[in-house]
Amino acid sequence: MTAALVVGTVAIAQPAQAAPYFTTTPPDGCYLDVYTHQGFVYSSATYCTRGHGLHRAVARCSDGQTVYGFTEEMEYSRTSIAECRSSVYPWEPKPAVEVWGEYWIDF
Repeated sequence: MTAALVVGTVAIAQPAQAAPYFTTTPPDGCYLDVYTHQGFVYSSATYCTRGHGLHRAVARCSDGQTVYGFTEEMEYSRTSIAECRSSVYPWEPKPAVEVWGEYWIDF
């Protein structure tokens, strides 16, 4: 069985949903945040300040599309952002139904 924390109408994926080579539980020094627009979550962001490893943000959009942020190295304190947006200009935000971060701590 897969568990999920629910934030409003957005689920945050738990480790049971992760592939075996990474975790969705933020390790010490890493954080998962969300961005909202007009009351709905449309984006996830990961940020790390630890010594080594990789991280990236992921969001599953209301249309079924899964978007990934850039994979970033933890020691450089860069943010990875995954945004659900329309595919035509002006690329308006659209709701995410699930967000999570992926963390490779043994890399």
